[in-house]
Amino acid sequence: AVRLPKDLGVPTEKPFTLFTGFDAPFITESEPDPKKSYVTDGCFLFRTKTNKLGMIWSSWKGKDYVLIAAYSQSGKLKGPWIQDKELLFEANGGHGMIFRTFDGKLMLSMHYVDPNDERPTRQPMFIEVDDSGDRLVIRKGGLVLK
Repeated sequence: AVRLPKDLGVPTEKPFTLFTGFDAPFITESEPDPKKSYVTDGCFLFRTKTNKLGMIWSSWKGKDYVLIAAYSQSGKLKGPWIQDKELLFEANGGHGMIFRTFDGKLMLSMHYVDPNDERPTRQPMFIEVDDSGDRLVIRKGGLVLK
């Protein structure tokens, strides 16, 4: 991460690392590589109702694309960041974003690939989530738009 001025021009400080892909113990490479190229992809920052700063991000667990949540222990961007002990979503979905519906439901949107499709393609998926505690929790169900 790097701090930018209000005009989004030249950075005002040196870049700093929030965390790395191998900080989450369940993340593995999509293709074995001696360079250990773990990915943190599609990051999205949010705050829970208890004001805890969180980030959802995507990476690989073997051949599956997964969604992970991390939480800042200081409440600030510089962290330190702790990875949740459980995957947020582990069925080939990623690049999550959180929004509220017009009637106030908190939703997670992401792309999803159904491996059982004859020709698998990315499709939008929407799942209701709960942020009433110190972490984001997926509620049952989900809607895939085909």
